[in-house]
Amino acid sequence: MTNKFNKVYSVSVEPDEFLSLNGTGFEQTIQLTEGQLLMFDGMSMRDNWRTLGVDWLIEPSTAHQNLQKPDIAGLGVSTIVVSPKYSPLFLNDFSNNVELLECNLKGEKWFAFNVVGFDKALSEEHSIRNIKNGTTVSA
Repeated sequence: MTNKFNKVYSVSVEPDEFLSLNGTGFEQTIQLTEGQLLMFDGMSMRDNWRTLGVDWLIEPSTAHQNLQKPDIAGLGVSTIVVSPKYSPLFLNDFSNNVELLECNLKGEKWFAFNVVGFDKALSEEHSIRNIKNGTTVSA
């Protein structure tokens, strides 16, 4: 095998500590009107992507009023988005299997990760999806 990992990173969303991002109401209206719901499902979106307007998902409850704004944020439940502060780390030929798709957070350029072809990395025949905590367990 010629391709080897030299570093592996894990990023997870911590909803009790950090804010998450969501498409703006305007973006959601456009998606519904055009019948093009935003799905990070392993398929390339680069050719049809237009800058996505995002905003912090703020819940009005007092328990969520002191959440921090992260440099790497969850976008809904499907992907992560990296801030301008750290995006240069990912913009230089990061991987053929990752598309960095531009998002606009109040004038700042953030980038959503779209992992392409992950469906080929998992053997559905030999895997069990554990929906309770989101991990995949080998059979």
